[in-house]
Amino acid sequence: MSQANEGEPTLPLEEALALGVQQHRSGRLSEAEQLYRQILQAVPEQPDALHFLGLLLHQSGQSDAAIEFIRRAIAAAPKHVDAHNNLGNVLKERHRLDEAETAFRQALALAPAHVAALNNLGVVLREKGRLDEAVTAYTQALRWQPDFLDAHFNLAHALADQGRVVEAAAACQAVLALAPAHVGAHFQLGRLHRRQGRKTEALAAFRQAILGQPRYAPAHFQLANTLMEGGLLQDADEAVAAYRRVIEYDPRLSKAHEKLGNLLNLLGRGEQAARVWQYWLQCEPDHPIARHMTAATSGLRPARAEDGYVTQVFDDFAATFDERLQQLHYRAPELVAEEVARELGRPAGHLAVLDAGCGTGLCGPGLRPYARRLEGVDLSTGMLELARARGGYDELVAAELTAFLSRTPGHYDLIASADTLVYFGDLRPILAASRHALRPGGCLVFTVERLAEEGAGAGFQLHAMGRYRHGAEHVRKCLSDAGLALRRLECAELRMEAGTPVPGFVVVARRNPEDAPSAPPPLAVAEASEGHR
Repeated sequence: MSQANEGEPTLPLEEALALGVQQHRSGRLSEAEQLYRQILQAVPEQPDALHFLGLLLHQSGQSDAAIEFIRRAIAAAPKHVDAHNNLGNVLKERHRLDEAETAFRQALALAPAHVAALNNLGVVLREKGRLDEAVTAYTQALRWQPDFLDAHFNLAHALADQGRVVEAAAACQAVLALAPAHVGAHFQLGRLHRRQGRKTEALAAFRQAILGQPRYAPAHFQLANTLMEGGLLQDADEAVAAYRRVIEYDPRLSKAHEKLGNLLNLLGRGEQAARVWQYWLQCEPDHPIARHMTAATSGLRPARAEDGYVTQVFDDFAATFDERLQQLHYRAPELVAEEVARELGRPAGHLAVLDAGCGTGLCGPGLRPYARRLEGVDLSTGMLELARARGGYDELVAAELTAFLSRTPGHYDLIASADTLVYFGDLRPILAASRHALRPGGCLVFTVERLAEEGAGAGFQLHAMGRYRHGAEHVRKCLSDAGLALRRLECAELRMEAGTPVPGFVVVARRNPEDAPSAPPPLAVAEASEGHR
């Protein structure tokens, strides 16, 4: 099919197409595109030229045009299996998952043993959350081609998503049998070992991933997290070095800044931690945790923590919160329950009770026996989901606490709050709002962290760990200013931190039974927030 006219192929069609594919594979895309278009000028519906030009356009970032050309190739040759498969790939990358699934299934209707289409179908099904079908697709691909590395790797991810950790690890091992240096398989295997509590094996797998790709930030991050598993500090120096490498290789990974700063604080390296917070704030000036922790290490005294800070911290923390608190020997809910029992006596189930900053609902079991109706309020929707799953509450509300209390006048017989007021500095607004929400004679029980005597004159202090500590006199004065009568202020150990008890107060106060209804207190700092258990 030689042509002499300018702009048309000077080679037979088959030779022109073969040369175009050769140029394409060699990365000479403009030369390949010219050849494909010359072929199509001579034979407008030549299916292979349409198909290959579509793939080239997709590589060049012109995915919509690519879809058009590949569809034309299929219209010209309806049984063109590779065109169906590649159409699915382009649609998948455009996140048009339903259309991609259809394209892969059309390829498989023509060629049931097309392992690439089976694997690609599995990827789409996993993205759509249809994990059983995804596993079936990968398994079928491996029946046809047992050494299909990508199918083994994708199968590992789908099995991990299903919680089938042992089988997922076996799929990773199958990848490594075929490609011993496969970074992704080592990394995924490390995560699976970590889920099984196999710390030594997890560390070895993450180190292998790093050996294969030294600047792979996620592997350094998981290595550091695994080193710190259980809250023990014997591997802290190696973890610090790993977190520093994460920040060097990917400064956008916010959790690495946060974990490094917190770890340095735990190690007593406050100046280094302060530099971490400051650098993080430079990288992400609007990140609420970076702003809050920079304030905590720079001597500033904001009235309380921002809503955004508390929400971010506890939404991120929700899934592992209860487990982490067990490691810290967390006692605040138990202490609150003891003081409620001491103050109110035997429960009769007749009170309107609020768990203020309810978190995952750890206080719920101690409060439920007293409650005709038990409500919980918290800023973190992630925490509230876990409280809802735990059960025991009649209603759970996502709201800022001061505002919530201010719009519920005289509503509660008991307000209980474990480790929530540690995210307030000046306690006057929140205590005034609590009095407003209590019925006359109602009871308030809460915990705060205790400020050392030498700093107690300041009333409150934002600690380097991001929580506020309060002096006893500040607590007493704020209760008095709010119109609440102090019943008890007891010293207690709230939790362990870096092997050291965290000192606190458990406080019990009452609203005067003779009180008249009060006007809503002013919301002094509407943009700030409280914490959670």
